[in-house]
Amino acid sequence: MREEPEWLRKFRERALSLIDKLPEPKYGARIDLEALSVERELREYDESSPVVSKALKRLHFTMKEERPFLLQVNDFLRKKYAERLSQLGILAEDIDTAVRKYEWLKDYWFKAFPMALNKLTAFHAAYSRGGFVLRVKEGVKLKEPIQMCFIVSSSSYAQLPHNIIIAEPYSEVHILTGCIAPRGTRYSLHSGLTEVYVGEGARVFSIMIEIWPEYVHARPLKAVKVDKGGTYIGSVIVLEPGASYQAFPTAILMGDMSSVTAKTVVTARGNSEVDVGEAAFLLGRECRAILVTRAVAFDSATVKERIRARGRGWRSKAYLECSGLILGDRAKIFAVPELEAISKDVELYHESSIGRVGENELMYLMSRGFEEDEAISMMIRGFLDPGLSDLPAPLRIQVESILERVAIEGL
Repeated sequence: MREEPEWLRKFRERALSLIDKLPEPKYGARIDLEALSVERELREYDESSPVVSKALKRLHFTMKEERPFLLQVNDFLRKKYAERLSQLGILAEDIDTAVRKYEWLKDYWFKAFPMALNKLTAFHAAYSRGGFVLRVKEGVKLKEPIQMCFIVSSSSYAQLPHNIIIAEPYSEVHILTGCIAPRGTRYSLHSGLTEVYVGEGARVFSIMIEIWPEYVHARPLKAVKVDKGGTYIGSVIVLEPGASYQAFPTAILMGDMSSVTAKTVVTARGNSEVDVGEAAFLLGRECRAILVTRAVAFDSATVKERIRARGRGWRSKAYLECSGLILGDRAKIFAVPELEAISKDVELYHESSIGRVGENELMYLMSRGFEEDEAISMMIRGFLDPGLSDLPAPLRIQVESILERVAIEGL
């Protein structure tokens, strides 16, 4: 049995008591939570383990010397060069250890994300294992990306990490996360929950790349709170969504002049069921939100793009975009933008489009000497480009390199 503080033990007991009373998640394919194992695995892993080395290769993650790296395989946790972060003023700790060492964590535990939202969130709260705490001290600016990797290697297994990221006032941190499972993994669930707290004037940059095989379900949960003048810029790139994928990261702009830029790009194949989007609540004065979702549907995949902005703060603005490209005869894409203004001083805009590869553009590229498959691949790559110009150079260069390699291998 895990040794956990009294506050967390009581929290888990409450969550467990609510699971059967709460409704199923409103969106995404239904998952039989009772069929999934939540028992701890005793096996240990390192970078040389085949499951880890193959995952890092598929993600195109580079293990540079001295670069901070946080790894979770099922519920086994490993840190590399985390002590270097500590010397720079950044706490990087596995959450199972952190909850026993730091009483202040209870002030962040499910304070951004609602525990009793539905059965899945209560299930996560009751049984979560692993995850990491990153806390950046006031004024500390780390330009080099911190790499995090989550791997589900067992079948019929629920991976439930809880991550808490705290950027204290006027700090800055860049995070690159990869989530993946070996192709032989079947009927498992990844449902990582991440709570991000962006302090006054702080900046958090986050990129997540996900690759899930056809029998794995993914339900990443994320909520971001942004204080006065803070900035959160995050992109989610889903290269393979597995059997089903559902995510709706939500930003709460609490402080005046706070901002969020959230982008999601998805390629769905086979019979995948995908339900993605973002939400922003503009509560402070002069807040700014940009929410973008783009999807390409192949084969018989179904993609639902949901995107929402709720504006209240004086002179706050939000721009929403959801676009889809259908390349399968039986593929489907639904776009559902939602704007809600509860103040006369709010400005909210949206654009939506669903279509197919443009024949004129295709013919132009072919006239320039490209084969049809090459031309289509280039057009898809351009459509999915999440627009990384707003990212700092080290993070942008690494992600562009990953996307370029994936495109060459045949997206």
